[in-house]
Parts: sequence; C-alpha cells; structure tokens
Amino acid sequence: LKNLGNNYFKENDYNVSLKYYSYAILFITSCFDENNNIDMFNKLTMDSIYDHIKIEKDEDKVLLANNYNNSSVNKKNEMISINETDIHIYYTNRAFCHMKLENYGLSIKDIDEAVKINPYYAKAYYRKGCSYLLLSNLKDASICFQKVLKLTKDKDSEIKLKQCKKLLFEQKFQKAIELEKKIPYYETLVLDTIKLENENAPIYDKNNLNINFLKKVAEYISVPNQKLNKKCVCAIVLDIIKLLKELPTLVYLNLRPEETLTVCGDLHGQFYDLLNIMKINNYPSENNSYLFNGDFVDRGSFSVEVIIFLYLAKLTFPNNVHLTRGNHETNDMNKLYGFLGELQAKYDEKMHMLFSDSFKFLPLAYVLNNSIFICHGGIPSKINTTLADIEKIDRNTEPPDEGIMTDLLWADPNEDTGFKPSKRGIGYSFGVDITEKFLKANNLSNIIRSHEVRDNGYAIEQNGLLYTVFSAPNYCDVMKNKGAFLKFKGNSIKPECVTFSEVPHPNIPSLKYAHNLYQNI
Repeated sequence: LKNLGNNYFKENDYNVSLKYYSYAILFITSCFDENNNIDMFNKLTMDSIYDHIKIEKDEDKVLLANNYNNSSVNKKNEMISINETDIHIYYTNRAFCHMKLENYGLSIKDIDEAVKINPYYAKAYYRKGCSYLLLSNLKDASICFQKVLKLTKDKDSEIKLKQCKKLLFEQKFQKAIELEKKIPYYETLVLDTIKLENENAPIYDKNNLNINFLKKVAEYISVPNQKLNKKCVCAIVLDIIKLLKELPTLVYLNLRPEETLTVCGDLHGQFYDLLNIMKINNYPSENNSYLFNGDFVDRGSFSVEVIIFLYLAKLTFPNNVHLTRGNHETNDMNKLYGFLGELQAKYDEKMHMLFSDSFKFLPLAYVLNNSIFICHGGIPSKINTTLADIEKIDRNTEPPDEGIMTDLLWADPNEDTGFKPSKRGIGYSFGVDITEKFLKANNLSNIIRSHEVRDNGYAIEQNGLLYTVFSAPNYCDVMKNKGAFLKFKGNSIKPECVTFSEVPHPNIPSLKYAHNLYQNI
C-alpha cells in the first residue's frame, strides 16, 4: 500500500497517494491490540484487505497481491511493538501529500503522530518545518529545522533555517518602519518622475478606455517578454485605488433582467486560462458582467498579467467588473508564493508596495440579488455574525491573525457540523448547520466561495446551500483539475455551471518566482 502511495505521488496524483498511505496506516493500527500483539496479521487475507479498501486500477491490485505474497509480514506470529514498524514513515509521507494539497494543518497533525512513534525521525521534523513555512510561520519553522540539525546533518535544513532567521529579522525591521510610516506609498508616487521606456507598448489613458483598448493590452501582454510600461501600470493602479476606495467593504449587486453575471474563482496567475474564459464567455460588457472572487495572483507565473488585465477591465467597466479580495492579496502570501518575486523580475520591488496598497481596498464580500452571499473563503467564526458586522470592517489593512476579516479570506466548509480547526492550519472550517444559521439570520439563500481546488472546477456542497468555484485548471501545472465559472441571469439564484480545461502557456513553470524557501519542498 505504501509503494502504491509512492507511485501515485510521483505522478502528482496526491489525492490517490494520500488514500493509499491512509490505508497503510489503517492496517497497521488495526493490527495492534492493547498488548501490541501483531498476531492479527495472520488473520489478514487479500480478500479481507479488499473488503476495506478501494483499488484505483487493476494494475494496483496485481502489484498489491504480488507484494502480499512475497512479504514475510503475514507469516509473523511473534509480538512486536508498533515502534518497530514503518508507520512513522507512512504518517510522514501522508503529511507530504497534505502539504501538496495545501492542507498544512493536517500535515502538521500527521507529523505529530509520526514523532510520537519515532521522535528521532529527522525527516518528520523537516516536513513539519516546511508546513509551517507554507503558513508563513517562520518562528515555528525555525524550531523544526533546528530539531532536524540536532539529529542529523542536512543541507536543506541549514539553508532554510538561515533564510527563516533572515526573514524574521526583516519582519521585525519592517514592523519598526511601519510604526513610523504614516503615509502609504501610493500617496507619495509622482507619475511625472517615471519615464516611458517603450513607446510601442499600449499607452494607458484613463479618458479613453474601451473594449478595444482592453483587448489590445491583453493581446500585447500575452506575448512572452512583452510588458506595459511601468508608468502605465502605476497609473492603472493609482486609478484603481481611487475607484476601490469609494466602494463599501460589502457590496450589494442587483442584476438587470437582461444582465448576466459570471462568477470566477481563483486564477492564481494563470493568465492564459483567464484569456480562455474571455474566449468562451466573451469579454465584459454592460450586459455581460463578471465577479472575480479573489486569489488573482501567486503560484502561477503570469500574475502580473492577470492583475493588470483585471484592474484595466474594472476601470473600463466599473459597474460590470467586480473584484473580491482573497487570502493571496496579502503581503505574507505574496512574499512566499511568487507575486513579489515576479514584480521584482518584471518591474521592481516598489511596484509590489503599490499593488499591496491597492489590495487593501478590495471589497471583502458581495450580496447578489439580495439572496446570495459571495466571499473568497467562508463564514466568520464569530457567532451570529450579520451583514452589518461585515459592512463595518475596516479593510484597509493586512488581515489580522483571527477575526471576521480573516475568516472571510481563509475559512473552508466541512460536511460535518459546527466549527472545526481548519485543515489548512489557519482559521476554521464551518459545518452545514453554521451555514444554515448564517443564511437564515441574514435572509439569504446560498453562499458562493472559492479558495479550494475542486476536481470539476466547482462543487455544490452542504445540501445545496454552498457553491465552491475554482477557475485555475490544472492548478500549478500538476493538479489535473478542471476550471469552472458560474453564470447568473437576471434575478436568478441558481447558476449555470460551466467547466473548461487548461490551455497551453509559455514554457515558464508555476512557482518560478516563489521565494527560495519554497524551493525543494
């Protein structure tokens, strides 16, 4: 079972890999009684194994049978301790699957089980450190890498520990600066001091925006190594800040009878898939509106192109293009997952300061047709949260460690009841009963959110009360998922769900611009 898990992991099929590791853990734990008696292995047959697991492919069944017949484990009849098995390795392998699936909280939980069994297994502490890194928890990551180095010499852990310490120092330095700094960067930027480097690139003019210019820019920046002038990008961002500042934190949208609204989920820098959405569903217009539900940037290596297109579309059609803030429209995520690095490569670091200022003015949620609540993550964990509570949030900030704003960006649904610790390691997950109470208290019918990959690009969950939509197909070039968008016509509250596959993009891999800390994880 472990070998099957390894095979699927190499194929980037992390869900199936995780399943086989889970089976391996299940069988070992079920074969130990309270006296650590392993003799129960003698009672295992291939038929009894198949009663408890679901085999993905016929060749998996053959491999499993061959391994069983060649193994001496089913011939054991002596007592051995669970510590003498490889179960700590299985927990650590499963933790790696959880990391790849962005379930960092579950990854850390599995590692804790592994080190209970074998506290000297260095790889477990390394994986735990990486999980904390991916949560931007540099302090706990450093502690884990220090534990690795106490047990063994490991170059990757040495490098990551040094980088963690450097970033922790930079964080303290940045916080000290922010305490003194009162004027945001966008208020100090003077466009006249920036020169036009390339007069052949499209020139932005806020007084002459139309669909033709939007298409011209999209076509121009879709060519590898072609980019807008820095001066034009700065002008676009300054104008979007002016526009977004006028919007409330919670925006109410009511469609005209002839108007269609398309809700798109995470894009994550997959610009060519965004252009494919425009091809399938047409560009924005007065009767063809869009709502892009956060996580425009990071991971994908064309985040700059995505955010320029979305901002320009919003400026061109201010009443028909709507943007929600996601958890990746934040400084901590941008520093680790690539948007900062991409801006440094294509422009300069100050450009990230400007975009960061703009992200703080993105609305956190929408209500469609007085019935449907739309946000990136999910329901706040504060009991009896109302729409009025959300309206009062001062969004012009980085998200705090907890609270309504953080939950709107980070929360996930579960198929159970109540609030549970999130599998991500940040925030909470909410059950169907929580959804029912929130909808009833606020006189709403449904929730639309994004934030999570779905195999078919979307899923209807929690007894039909909640939709998850994700618009980045073959996420990070490895996940093999479809993308999707949801279409509402007029006052309808039931969307048409449209799925699509990925399209080719220039030969630049996802995460090319991610921080060095992310490499080799």
